[in-house]
Amino acid sequence: MTTPFLENTSLETVDSLPQFPVDALPGLYAAAYELYRNGKYVEACRIFHVLALTDPCNSRFWMGLGACYQMQKNYPDAIKAYSAAAIQDSHNPHIHLHAAECFYHSENLPKALIALESSLITAKESEEHTELLPQLELLMETWSQKQKGICYG
Repeated sequence: MTTPFLENTSLETVDSLPQFPVDALPGLYAAAYELYRNGKYVEACRIFHVLALTDPCNSRFWMGLGACYQMQKNYPDAIKAYSAAAIQDSHNPHIHLHAAECFYHSENLPKALIALESSLITAKESEEHTELLPQLELLMETWSQKQKGICYG
């Protein structure tokens, strides 16, 4: 069972978090990422949670938290984490794409299409993300057809 998004988090609990020196955060991120890569999503989620609360302006920490929730099929909390990441880094189409996937798997196709459109727009704005365009365009076409009730198969 997954932990609800930022469960029992208050100013008091944030103040009681261990104080990590700034130079320790990359090491903690690396440990959380390694846990994630090895499929230990609950353990990775705990570290990403602490990282996101320790440095809430770091979109990578929120992305890691969102990815852990997404892999656990906890789509509502993943969407919240991706939303926090998007506030910090609105020009990253990957954030919007992952949120779109979560909306899609939550059977909220209208919101999935909105998030996917945001991903497509941000990918088009940057040469750095052009490799994503074919995937995004295919998803947009497929999901739009599904919303219209057109099924292939």
